[in-house]
Amino acid sequence: MDDERATRWWTATLWGMVAALLATLIAVIAVKAGRARQQVVATALASACDLGAGPCTAQLTRGAAAEVELTPRPIPLASPMGVAVRVRGADPASAELAITSVTMDMGTTRVSLTRTGPGALAGAEALPVCVSGTMTWIARLTLPGEPEPLTFRFDTRTP
Repeated sequence: MDDERATRWWTATLWGMVAALLATLIAVIAVKAGRARQQVVATALASACDLGAGPCTAQLTRGAAAEVELTPRPIPLASPMGVAVRVRGADPASAELAITSVTMDMGTTRVSLTRTGPGALAGAEALPVCVSGTMTWIARLTLPGEPEPLTFRFDTRTP
C-alpha cells in the first residue's frame, strides 16, 4: 500500500511540475511577444508624418525621395483605398506597401504597386473593419534596391 501511495504522490508531483513548466513557457512567450509589439510601436510612431492627414515624404538611399499618399481621406475601411507613390531620383518598376495594425492583430494587408509612369506607382486595397473605434496602422513601403522599408503611420476611425 505504501508503494502505491508513493507512486501516486510522485505521479502527481511530476504532473504538477510539467504544468508549472508549461505555464512558465507560455508566460515567457507572451512577454517576448509583447516586447516585440512594443518595439514595432516605438519604431513606427517615431515618424511625425501622418498618412491619414496627407502625403508623406521620406529620403531614400543615393539621394532619391519617395512620397506616399493614401486616398480618399478620411481613409475608408472595407472599401478600396488608393495608394500613390511618387519617387524622385529613381524609377522603380514595382513596389509593395504592407499595412499592419498596431492596435490589434488584423493581419497584414499587402498592396502591390505597379508603375503608372516615370517614377510613379499606384495600387488599391481595402483595409479590414475594426469595431473598436480608432485604429493606428503602420504602412511599410518596400522599394527595390532599398535596404529597409520606409515606415509611415496613420489612424482610421470606425464610422
